[in-house]
Amino acid sequence: MKAMAVSKSKIKWLVGLILVLYILILLGPQMLLAAIGIKDPLLSLIDLAIQVIFWLAFIPLITKIPEGSFSIGKYLRFIRISAQKPAPKNLLLGVLIGVISISCFGLLSIAFFDYSFDLKLILPPQSWRLLWANTGAIFEEIAIRGVILSLLLLIYEDKKALVISAVIFGLGHYLTFFLGDTLLESSIRVIYAILLGLVFGSLAIKTNSLYPSMIAHILINSLSSSFAGGSAMGADIPFLISTILTLMISYPLINFFNLQKKPAAALTS
Repeated sequence: MKAMAVSKSKIKWLVGLILVLYILILLGPQMLLAAIGIKDPLLSLIDLAIQVIFWLAFIPLITKIPEGSFSIGKYLRFIRISAQKPAPKNLLLGVLIGVISISCFGLLSIAFFDYSFDLKLILPPQSWRLLWANTGAIFEEIAIRGVILSLLLLIYEDKKALVISAVIFGLGHYLTFFLGDTLLESSIRVIYAILLGLVFGSLAIKTNSLYPSMIAHILINSLSSSFAGGSAMGADIPFLISTILTLMISYPLINFFNLQKKPAAALTS
């Protein structure tokens, strides 16, 4: 792919702009729709449509990444959503990591935190919960691992770009504080989101595809919506512990699959 003929400062500016827009589009539509009386499942459907238009049309139009001109095809390849069929082992890796994470969470939450597993929570007439949860999963991957991480990889080494993107992903979960969570609950969410960000980002870099991290994220969001009950701290403590376990298992698993690191992107000034 042709290198972006822009400076590092320009890319940092783009990352900052996209981050601000990410926060606004994450909260804005749902808060506005809820304020005017629109409720689920219609709220989730409208939010999905807004996210699709925003991330797959508006962002490439205003940023013109990756080559300075508007091209949805080149934009999708840049953010690792290729029209080519993904390698089966990459998809399997995403499934395995998602299953490992939610299995750890399920065992911990049921055994030690008084949770119960109930598929009725995500089956009709409650299936809109899946739409709500997975709209977030898909477009968080597109925003953080697709757009922001890909831009960071143009100016930083893989490890530094990975850590920065994971921290950005984690800090974004402080928004839950403004939605009613306590500062402690939000802080715990930030920690496990940073750790998950390292896992998801590693998947994106190593497989050169966004599909594995999307699959893992979707599985985690979908099945975690099936747990009910719990202690006063909610799902935060078992999520934190299960995320640490997932991180410990994921890196050897990625190496076991013998995935090749993508070639480093070039940057011209």
